[in-house]
Amino acid sequence: MSDQRRPTFAHRCGLRWGLQTFALTLVFGAWLWSCSSNNDVAPPKQSTQSGAQAPQTGNAPVTPGTPGPIAAGPTDPGPGIGPEVVATPGSSEVTPTGGPTPAAPALPGANPAPTSETTTSTGPVEGPSVVEDEDTTIIETTPPVSTVNHLPLNLGSETTCDDMDENSNGIIDDVDVGKDGLCDCIHIGFFGEISSDAGMKTASFEAWLVARSGQVPIKHLAANETLTADWLASLQVLIVGGMQDRAAAGGKFTAEEVAAFDDWVQNRGGGVITLSGYTASSDDARPTNELLVNTGLSYQLTGVPMDGVIGDGAPPNWLTGIVAPDHPTVDQVSQIGVYYAYPVKGDGTVILREGTYDLAMAKEVGMGKVFIFSDEWITQDATWAGLSDGQSMPCQQPCNEQQNSCRIASEQCTQCEMAPCSDPNDTDAGTCAKGCQPSCENETMRCQTNTDLCTACQAEADARAEATPRLWLNTIRWLTPTSECKVDIPPSVRVR
Repeated sequence: MSDQRRPTFAHRCGLRWGLQTFALTLVFGAWLWSCSSNNDVAPPKQSTQSGAQAPQTGNAPVTPGTPGPIAAGPTDPGPGIGPEVVATPGSSEVTPTGGPTPAAPALPGANPAPTSETTTSTGPVEGPSVVEDEDTTIIETTPPVSTVNHLPLNLGSETTCDDMDENSNGIIDDVDVGKDGLCDCIHIGFFGEISSDAGMKTASFEAWLVARSGQVPIKHLAANETLTADWLASLQVLIVGGMQDRAAAGGKFTAEEVAAFDDWVQNRGGGVITLSGYTASSDDARPTNELLVNTGLSYQLTGVPMDGVIGDGAPPNWLTGIVAPDHPTVDQVSQIGVYYAYPVKGDGTVILREGTYDLAMAKEVGMGKVFIFSDEWITQDATWAGLSDGQSMPCQQPCNEQQNSCRIASEQCTQCEMAPCSDPNDTDAGTCAKGCQPSCENETMRCQTNTDLCTACQAEADARAEATPRLWLNTIRWLTPTSECKVDIPPSVRVR
C-alpha cells in the first residue's frame, strides 16, 4: 500500500466547492452576455432621401402632387403584439412584462435618438419629402413650381374637366384650351339682372363670359328667385348683379337664404363678387346689403346722393386711384371705369378710392372670399371698349391732327428742298440758307408733337380696353379656391 495519504473531508469539500463555483461563474457569465447582446442590437435602419417615398405599411402609394397620407402615431397594437404593461400600485411607473424592452426616456436637454437615417438632398424637390420622428412618419408632398415665377408647373395643360390633377401640379382641372386666361372648368353663377338703367349694352361682357366658360356653362338665377344651398353648392364663383326686381317685390332675403349664402362662402370656400349702381335708386341695392350682412362688407346707401357718386360728364369716368396695387385683383390694372356708383364700406382691403369714397374692397371671409364693387359699369360695352367721355373714337381728333400736320410738313419740306438758295452765290443746296426753311421746321415740330399726342392717346385707350377684362380675369381667379381651376393669364386680354 502506498504511503500517499487519502484526501481528508475538508480537502474533498474544498475541491468540490471550487469546481461548483467555477461552473456557476461560467453559467452566470453566459447569461449576462446573452442579455447584453439582446439589448445592444440596433433596429435595422431605413435610408430615405428627400424626394423619395418612404416605406409604408397598409397605405396606398403616394402620387407626386397629391396630398400624401399621414401615418398615425402609436396605437394599441392589439392582443399578442408588443409587451404587456403592468402598473406598479402607488406609482406612476409602468413595467413591461414581456416583448421588446422599451427605450429609456431621454434626459432633459438631450437630443432624442434617431430612429432612422435620413439623407437630405440639396437640389430642387419635386416629389414628396419625408419627415420622421420616433412615433410618426409624415410624407409631405409639395407640387413642383417654376423657379422663375413660383407658379405651379404645366399650368393650364390639362384638357378635361374631371375633378382630377392629371399633371400633378397641385391644381385640380387647370384646363384652358383656348389660352384665354379663364379656366374652362370653373363653375360660375350669375345671380340677379345684368341689364341696368344704362340699357342692355352688355354684349361684350356676356359674350366674353360665355365664350370663356369652356366646358361648364354659366348658371343664371333671377333676382326674385330663391337662393338655395343646392344651387350654390354647384358653383365656385358667384356674380351678384342687379337686385332691382327683388327690391320691387319686397326686397327681403329669408333667413334660410342668408344662411345658405354664409355657409357657401365661409365653410365651403365660395367666392363672390357683388355689383351695384344698376338704377338711380339706392333702395334697389338694399337686398345686396342683406345678403352681405355677415361678411363685414356693405354698400353705403345713406349720406350719399340717391343716384350714387362719381357721375360727372359722359360715362364712363376712368379712375386711377388704385390704393392696393399689389392685390391680385388689380394686377396690371391701372384704371377702372365707373359711373354713378355707391361707395363701399367695411373691414376689407380697399382696392379703389376716389376722394373720400372707397369704391372696391376685397376680403377673405372664413374659407371664402368676397369682392364688393361699387358699380355695374364694368359690364358695359363702353367700358369694355375703353371709351372715354362718351366718345366712340377718343383718339380721333389728336390722330387726325397728327396726320394733317405731318402731311403738311412733308409737302413743305419737299418743296423747300427744291427751292433755290437765298444767296445766288451759294450753290450747295444741302447747306445753303433758304427762306422756306423756318416754315418746314415749324411744321415738322408740329407733326412730332401731334404724333406724340396720338401715340399717348392710343396707349391710354389700349390700357383702358385691357383694364376691364383683366380686372374680371384677376378677380375670378382670386375668388376661385386656391387649389382649383387656376390658369395663366395671357399678356394681352383685350377684346377686339
